[in-house]
This record gives sequence, structure tokens and C-alpha cells, in this order.
Amino acid sequence: MFIPQSILRSSSLIVLIGALLLSACSKSVEPPSVGSTGSSFALLQTKVFDVSCTQCHNDISKNIYGNLSLSDTAAYKMLIGAPPTNAEATKLGMQRVTVGHPEKSFILFKLSGELDSLMGDAMPQHGQSLSPNKIEFIRQWIAAGAPKDGMVADTALLNDASSAQAALVPLTPPPAGQGFQLHLAPFPISPASEREIFSYKDANLSQVQWVKSFDIRMRQGSHHFILWTLDGAQEGVNDGDVRDRSDNEMNRQTRSYVFGAQTQDAHYTFPDGVGLPLSPGKGFDLNSHYVNTTNEPYYGEAYINVVTVPETAVQHIATPFLQGDFYSGFVIPAHGSNTRKFYWPAFTDTTHLFLLSTHTHARMTNFNVYVARKGVTTKELIYHNADWHEPATLQLDLLLMPGDRLYSETSYTNDTDHDIHFGYTSQDEMNVVLGYFWQ
Repeated sequence: MFIPQSILRSSSLIVLIGALLLSACSKSVEPPSVGSTGSSFALLQTKVFDVSCTQCHNDISKNIYGNLSLSDTAAYKMLIGAPPTNAEATKLGMQRVTVGHPEKSFILFKLSGELDSLMGDAMPQHGQSLSPNKIEFIRQWIAAGAPKDGMVADTALLNDASSAQAALVPLTPPPAGQGFQLHLAPFPISPASEREIFSYKDANLSQVQWVKSFDIRMRQGSHHFILWTLDGAQEGVNDGDVRDRSDNEMNRQTRSYVFGAQTQDAHYTFPDGVGLPLSPGKGFDLNSHYVNTTNEPYYGEAYINVVTVPETAVQHIATPFLQGDFYSGFVIPAHGSNTRKFYWPAFTDTTHLFLLSTHTHARMTNFNVYVARKGVTTKELIYHNADWHEPATLQLDLLLMPGDRLYSETSYTNDTDHDIHFGYTSQDEMNVVLGYFWQ
């Protein structure tokens, strides 16, 4: 649920999210007439976009997926010369398609997975990766000027019917004595479905471990990953047990939040002098949620590195929090909208809030978080997010006094024919704040 995305830029990491999180055109490009079936772009449309992309990137749901439609009437205009919404790609001077320059075309980075840690998710997000030959066809088309008409790329490349879910390259484990690695083994997700599991691992900790940083790498297509602690003995679960989501699983009394991610590659390091204690007596529950939009089996998997430091390096104890607003009466009406206004629990001690993020599902359009000071009428805006799939992660050192609380206003738009309520599936909605503080 939580996206502790690379707050420190790390070009070696490959991230996730956003289903080509690219923006609307800021440059006017007149769409030429629809190309003939003998043009490279027309083949790209029918052999690639229509097969692998328009399930999400279409005229109806484009606002949910980076304001990008790859339908046959919109794709060319929304690609050629259009700047990405992704800030990192924009900073590097990329466009969705930079005519004549594959090396500056963000679409190729998204399809190949060769992404900086701030560039979002590889694409297709919930499907089989494009074959290298199909990606090469797109590269040739862009290098030849990305024309709407005319054959400029090797059509034989599109005859490659092979596709595969991208293999997961494991993280290098932390050095001995400096942490440990957890592995969520591959698990299947049936075609055209979603699956959320909990996999229990004994911790085997002989003494308190002080966490300094987390790294995660997982197969693309993840809706979220969360690392929890859990008392396996009290809960009656054993090392290696894999359980699917159920009401019972969602209400385990000894489960505590530790860390989470939505991106394929995520990293977070606590501020100097801050550490998170992991105590003996509890194990780890690895919670993973995937959506498979394809007609083939799909697999989830993750590697998590937990990096530790000596107790002498810790002056402040980090406390993680993940709080959900599960108000049962909240509804987003069919073809309507709603804004949920919510006061979160008040802080009871002097608190330093040093990381804040949010989690929702696909119908969120705007998430603002404010500080509501005790005895003060005016609220202070501290956080804004408009991207449900790659929510902003805010680093700060915000001093909160007893009685202060967070207040949020979360807006949703529902373009379906049915009401949407809060729930755990990707078709439901959520309203969650999360992060870390020390007191």
C-alpha cells in the first residue's frame, strides 16, 4: 500500500507504476489521417497497442492511467512530442515519443523496463512484457521519424508472438551482520483475476535488530506489497504458510505494519540517528497483492532487504503507522464523485513526523493532508497527491504537539455504472495515510 519510493534518487533501481504515467500533450500536434494498414504505425496500433495497452490506456479510463489513451483515434497525437507526466523523465528532456530519437523517447524506457528509480513502473503493468523484437520495431519506427504513414520498420519483428512476464533479478543480500533478506517465492495469479496473499516467515531473531533502511524488488504488476510482523505461534501459522486474503486474515490481532511498496523497486533510508526496532518473538508476514489482466497465468514474487545498524547508532526510535478510514457508509455513486473529509487520531505526545504517504485505488483524483493544530481553526496543508498509482512520498521533520492531528480531504470520481465502496480489491476504494514518526 505504501510507496516509500526512492526519496534519494538511485539510478540503479528499476521502479514501477503508473501504466505509462505520461501527461497530456503540451505541444500541439495535428493527427494525420488514419494510416493505411501497410504503415508501420498502423501495424504498431493493431499488433501492439490494441493487444497489450488499450485495456488500460483507452479513451474512457485514460484519466486513471496517466491521461494517456492509445486508442486508434488518439494514440498518435498523445505520443508524438508529448511530455511525460513523470517529473524525472521530463527533467531529462524526454518526450513520450521524441521524433528521430529513441534514446529520448520515454515509451521505450517504459516498455523495456530500463528505468531510473523515479520513473515509475515498467509496461505493460498487468500483462506479459513485450518481446524484444516488438520493442525493436518501435525503436526503428521512432528512429525513422515516427511517421503516421509509410513503412519504415521491419515488419518481420512483429511476427514474434513470444511474450513473457519479465524475470525478476534478485537483490544482492546485505553483508553478513548488516541485515538480512526475505524472499516471497513466486505464486500464481489466475488469468483475468487478482490475488492477495500472506506468506509467513519465521524471523529467528535472537536479539533486537535496529533497521536503518529497506529495499524491495518485485515482479511488475503489483498492486501493493506490505511487510508486517506477526506472532506466528499465537496466530497458529507456521513458517512457509501461504494464506489468501479473507476476513480472518485482515483482522489478525498481532499483526503490525513495518514497511510497504507499490513500485517494482523501492528504497527508503531513515534519517540519521533514527532506527526501527525489530524484537525477537515475532515473525514476518509478507503481504502481496497482484492484478492479472491477461488471459495467461501470471506470477507474483518479491525480494526484501532489511539493512540494520548497531544500537549505538540509534538516538530516536522510529514508529511506523498505517491508518485506514474504513467508514462503511462512504459511497462513490455511479457516474458521480465524492470527497471524504476525515480527522485522523490526535497525537498524545510531542512527535516528529518524518515521512508521510497515502494509499487509495484507481478512482482517487486528489488527496490533500493538513495539520489541524489543537485550538487553531486554520489548517496547514502539508501534502498533496493526485496520482493514485504512484502516490507522493513526503520527507519532512514536522513537529506535532499533543492534541494536534492530521486532517485529510480525499476526492474520488466514479465512471462506472455501479456504486463503489471501501474495500480490499482493486475494484473497491481506500483512504489510507501512512508513514513514520519518532517521539
